[in-house]
Amino acid sequence: IDMVIMTHLHFDHSEYIKEFKKAKVVIQKAELDFAYNPGLYKGMFAKWMWEGADIMVVDGDVELFPGIWVLFTPGHTAGSQSVLIDTEKGRVIICGLCAIDANFNPPEVMRKVWQVIPPGIHTDAREAYNSMVRIKEMADIVVTMHDPKTFEQETIP
Repeated sequence: IDMVIMTHLHFDHSEYIKEFKKAKVVIQKAELDFAYNPGLYKGMFAKWMWEGADIMVVDGDVELFPGIWVLFTPGHTAGSQSVLIDTEKGRVIICGLCAIDANFNPPEVMRKVWQVIPPGIHTDAREAYNSMVRIKEMADIVVTMHDPKTFEQETIP
């Protein structure tokens, strides 16, 4: 494995970063900056998990390979990112905000007010909302990392 894309650096997502000894680890600059100074969110980050890794810092939306992008999608964390992949079946975005399908497809009664519902854990609800709307508008398929249905699928898309 040559590259690992970290959607964010919460401890439950970054515990095994250093196991990928030959990989570049792609992290947003805003995420790295925040992880070193998280304030009241300090319990969510464990620097020892990524310190010493071969980190490739990106700033904003970046095309890593033809048809594979990281998108700056803050809100869940200060520098969370999502992964956009152009496929034959459409544009797939792996959502970096720890969401479930219902966050992107709220009940009809709620859609009269909100297009999406930000996840319960976030550093900025407004940024999370805007990032989710952006993802929903750009993607043909949204992969949510915390929805059990994601892990029941044999393939995506």
